[in-house]
Amino acid sequence: MTYKTTFMLILMSELAFTVLTLSTSRPVAVILGERAILPCKNTCTGPLTWTFTGGRKRLEVLKCDRDSCTEGGGFKTRLSLSPEKTKNGDLSLTLNHALYNDKGWYEARCGSTVLCNSFLEVLFPVTVNVSVGEDVTLPCYAHTDKEVADDAINILWKKGDQIAVQVQNGIMNYASGYAERASVSVSGYKDGDLSFSIRRATTLDKGLYQCYHSTEEENGYPGAVVLNIEAYQSFQEKTSGDFLTLDLFVSDPVTISFTSVNTTEILLCSVERSIATCSPDYTHRVSVVDTSLVLHELTGSDTGIFTVKDKMDVMVAIYNVAVKSLETCEVGRTYSIILILITGFILICAGLYIGIKIREKKNIEGHV
Repeated sequence: MTYKTTFMLILMSELAFTVLTLSTSRPVAVILGERAILPCKNTCTGPLTWTFTGGRKRLEVLKCDRDSCTEGGGFKTRLSLSPEKTKNGDLSLTLNHALYNDKGWYEARCGSTVLCNSFLEVLFPVTVNVSVGEDVTLPCYAHTDKEVADDAINILWKKGDQIAVQVQNGIMNYASGYAERASVSVSGYKDGDLSFSIRRATTLDKGLYQCYHSTEEENGYPGAVVLNIEAYQSFQEKTSGDFLTLDLFVSDPVTISFTSVNTTEILLCSVERSIATCSPDYTHRVSVVDTSLVLHELTGSDTGIFTVKDKMDVMVAIYNVAVKSLETCEVGRTYSIILILITGFILICAGLYIGIKIREKKNIEGHV
């Protein structure tokens, strides 16, 4: 074996080692002002250096030797690296209170060997608030080709790190939970509209959404949307003997609780796969229709607040219910009739009195 051949084999071995140890993670997204973790699962026995590349500038973020770590300018007091985790093969860097200019590529090196690459996306999202059960549209716009062919259109919406909906070369794909109730418009794309619509929002839809077009590095505007989901609220007046329909909104396991003026909160029923399991006092009065629970034969004791919670114990809906007895309704109706009769009698008397006074005045003026 010649010297040249030996050298080439050594060089190829070193290159193979570098490729095997280099770890490029998925882009890390963080909301402006929050904490970001730049992952790096690797080991380093020599000096460890994290660097940042944003635009044309390359800056030293953190440099650690055996004894201490030195923070680079612009990152001071905002970094943390766990010595304990470092010993166990976790060189991940934590960046506290992310600034907008922190967006860019981060690289970890052990000596001269590149170990990890991470791209940090710093987001300043708009916020959209909606109640459970309402339809919502998450806005996103971009400069697109007005005459682009349908099979060349690419749209990507992510919720957190997961794909929610993707149009790739004109083919639409939805993640589980979105296929039947979410949509983006292929025709709208040609107008620059990449907005994502969701029908009958649930608590599970809450979170951070990101919008991309063409590639995952090209954000639309706004590039991110925070969707907040508030509990649905309703006030209902019922009469004894009526039935009450509570929309559960979600098909996942839910619980229904009840609180009256004189009692603390009690578990009324749990519903899973359209099967209700209820306390003995309610078993014979409850039925499930689609995604609604129906409570039959209402009485005055059902006056109170019914709450629906999902499997994560998050409030889905609040129903404030007042049940009036038939006797109360009849008494109220009787009082109304009496009040109408009295008012009518008073008006008639007042009319007669005014008529008499007018005639008296005319008689006096006639004599004069």
